[in-house]
Amino acid sequence: MAAVVECKVGVAPDAVAAVEETMAALEEPRWMVLEDRPSGRAWVAGYFDSRIAATAAWRRLAAALDPAWLALGEAPRPVKPELRELPEADWRESYKAHFKAWRCGRLHWVPVWERETYRLPPGDEAVWLDPGMAFGTGNHETTRLCCERLVAFATQFRIRGSEFRIGGNDPEPGTLTSTLSHPKVESAVPGGLEPSSVKKPAGMAGSTSVSGVIPTEPATLTPEPRTLNPVPVIDAGCGSGILAISAARLGLGPVVGFDNDPDAIQVSRENAALNGVEDRVEFFTGELPSGLAGRQATLVLANIQADVLRAFAPSLVGAVAPGGWLVLSGILAGELAAVQADFGAAAPGWKTDSRVLGEWADLRLVRAAAAGAGARPVR
Repeated sequence: MAAVVECKVGVAPDAVAAVEETMAALEEPRWMVLEDRPSGRAWVAGYFDSRIAATAAWRRLAAALDPAWLALGEAPRPVKPELRELPEADWRESYKAHFKAWRCGRLHWVPVWERETYRLPPGDEAVWLDPGMAFGTGNHETTRLCCERLVAFATQFRIRGSEFRIGGNDPEPGTLTSTLSHPKVESAVPGGLEPSSVKKPAGMAGSTSVSGVIPTEPATLTPEPRTLNPVPVIDAGCGSGILAISAARLGLGPVVGFDNDPDAIQVSRENAALNGVEDRVEFFTGELPSGLAGRQATLVLANIQADVLRAFAPSLVGAVAPGGWLVLSGILAGELAAVQADFGAAAPGWKTDSRVLGEWADLRLVRAAAAGAGARPVR
């Protein structure tokens, strides 16, 4: 039976937040931080399909970490990770214990092992996740902020099967409400350890916590029919593809996603196939701004660290079609003002609003519709 290699390194407890921020910026879904609060201990842990892959991934992560974060009270020095093989069955069962389905509005993110039993309310859609090795869970605050915006976009633009209208009454900045469901996180590791990057929001207006979903209709892998009018979506820095795939499951399209990591693109394509949307999402290797060249979309998503967003603000703004949205995440709350200033200068007159979830923030910019564009159904 195949084994999974666990790569684990101790972390100074007071450095946990800094380590989490660094991992979020790297967009590597295989790493997590485990904390044992009673003992005051913490670890970085990752799970890989071989010792070679684990060692290579650790070298990349370690290069981005301050050695003092791993010193544990001693003088900083090179740290050798602890590697151990876990039978695949043990790994899968332990992961299932703490990863639960979650939802925002009519879109649900569901672990693939629940595909045969999970039930969706009529009209809802599911994105199937296999987070054990390649697909992120979507639990990080930056991803959740983007997912909420994506569902709000589909609702605002009235995407329902074959109907698409653009225009209508746009909510005033700061008035968007959330129907995000936050999962109950249960420990999957002896001693009460849990991934500290899975956090409930603090002080987020309009958010609600829902304990479960009432079974009504069986889930299906059939995507919602594409709208007759195209609703283009760009996912810049797509990582494992969760946002682009979610857009396709909501009936948006055409959808493109790009990332500068060829491995991420391969993973994204595999995840699109898992969700039956491989013919509706195009993934390609690209950088900012070249990945945006010659492209414009009604929805542009960019979950990327703040300094990169700021550096390419004009290119991101230029990729938004008239009447469209630009949704930015990957922004620490303390960085929000600087990001707002740069994008305000790049997009004068655009409507903006932002929200904070935990330590992270997002920013939405809305471009005015072209003259004469109004709400109309597609017949």
